[in-house]
Amino acid sequence: ELDLTGIFDYVGEVSRAEKIDFLQAVDVLSVPTTYRDPKGLFVLEALANGIPVVQPAHGSFPEMIAATGGGLLFEPGSTESLADKLEQLLREPRTRHELGSHGANAIQAHFSDADMAEATLGVYRQWVQKPRDDARVPVVAAPGQAGRWNGSHTGPGARLPAPHAPTDARPRPT
Repeated sequence: ELDLTGIFDYVGEVSRAEKIDFLQAVDVLSVPTTYRDPKGLFVLEALANGIPVVQPAHGSFPEMIAATGGGLLFEPGSTESLADKLEQLLREPRTRHELGSHGANAIQAHFSDADMAEATLGVYRQWVQKPRDDARVPVVAAPGQAGRWNGSHTGPGARLPAPHAPTDARPRPT
């Protein structure tokens, strides 16, 4: 068993200020996930603080690195590839600083809260305002039954069927 107690401190959950302090204290951030992370929020946080990242070339990371220019990708599962990329950034401070600057500028220009909210609204507007011939609407199922898709409820202006409701508003005995 490895005895890492002298070089590893687990601090648990940290505040926003503590996270920023941590990020400002590192030269490079790498979280070499073995799974295909679909979000990578920690990458955006590092880049927003001007810290370049080294991430595996899977999941959301290739798209994030391409969109921001804030890091390097390594071959997933290859500790040698990871070590090569980390060594490159540690030996080349100019490259490290350029990647950090590119990442920070891209985050500030394209990934602000307002930008992300507007992009999300754009998706909603597209679906709400545009009739879709290929829309498939789920039919609400009775309790204990699985829902199903019903082709008779497709097309422009399709709506979910109204849920079954009592015909009067009187409380039901329990």
